[in-house]
Amino acid sequence: MAMKTYLGKMRGQRVKRARVGWQDACWSWFGTCTGMAVICLLSSAWLSQQLLIVGSFGATSVLIYAAPESPFAQPSHVLFGSMLSAGIGVACYQLLGTSPLSMSLAVSLSVLGMQLTHTVHPPGAAAY
Repeated sequence: MAMKTYLGKMRGQRVKRARVGWQDACWSWFGTCTGMAVICLLSSAWLSQQLLIVGSFGATSVLIYAAPESPFAQPSHVLFGSMLSAGIGVACYQLLGTSPLSMSLAVSLSVLGMQLTHTVHPPGAAAY
């Protein structure tokens, strides 16, 4: 029964959403551009030997600036979900290296941890 319910949710239904106005779109662009520029500048100035720019920052920008009403875009989810996932990813890497098992455990344990702490932030799981 639980599996049938789960698979039914995955089918989903089309949701009609209001169109985004040009002013909101411009503010989203400005926020994304500014946020990514700051991250890039910090990365090149202080962490030139470390990789700070990852795909999850782009996905986080979409949530924060283009869908701020989303539960995944709330500050507690962005901060704690990302930090929790990064910690789990580092632990899996330290324990198991870059094996397929390590990668699958890092993502799946991140999802589990974020769900149990109510801090689900999808880009957080991409921080491995």
